[in-house]
Amino acid sequence: MREDLLLGEVFLKTKLHNQFSFLCFPLGEYNQSVVEEAKLLGFSLFFTTREDINTGNSEEISRISAGMPYVSSDVLLKKMQVYDQK
Repeated sequence: MREDLLLGEVFLKTKLHNQFSFLCFPLGEYNQSVVEEAKLLGFSLFFTTREDINTGNSEEISRISAGMPYVSSDVLLKKMQVYDQK
């Protein structure tokens, strides 16, 4: 796992001159050991498929899905209202 993370990071920094170390988990699949290993390598933000609202100190970035055909504006508004009440 460590080698894969390093290889991807070096490739992005070399080819794209990427300055940030963020990680987006394929299909949203990950566990805490992956997060801890990536932190040791300097990754600071981790994009997930978990549905939630982020806070200012979120390291694992959640999302609210609005891009699927079944998510109408009414459905999205209801989702947002649930999080607004938290």
